[in-house]
Amino acid sequence: MNQQFRLWAKKPCYVTIILTQTPPDREDEEDSDEEEFNCIGFYVAQTSQHRRKKLTLWDGDIVTKSHWESRRTVFVEAILEGKDTPYIIIPTTYDPQELGKYDLLVYSNEAVAIEKVGAEGDRWFEDSVMSRFEG
Repeated sequence: MNQQFRLWAKKPCYVTIILTQTPPDREDEEDSDEEEFNCIGFYVAQTSQHRRKKLTLWDGDIVTKSHWESRRTVFVEAILEGKDTPYIIIPTTYDPQELGKYDLLVYSNEAVAIEKVGAEGDRWFEDSVMSRFEG
């Protein structure tokens, strides 16, 4: 599951969110001057959870999103409502098999805070039962 970040915006604010990736190491292509980038983007979603990772992403939860592009940097400018619960930023690659390093920056005209959703956000427990439909 992708790393997620909480964005706390207690007051309505204008934000610019920037996702920048580091070019992948290409040791086997020493003569190439071209940098190849993963196709990257991100979602900004609302949540009712203070601490947990977002496991499902419904259309109604998405506040804004970037375009997914094979570029070094993608960004979004948006107006966020002030809330007592955080927004969740979910950086992704278009292809789930593409991995890489990135930086996430948030600029705002009001005080905001951003933090990584850590191990405490992964404390989901699973249980299941098996049965069958009968007519």
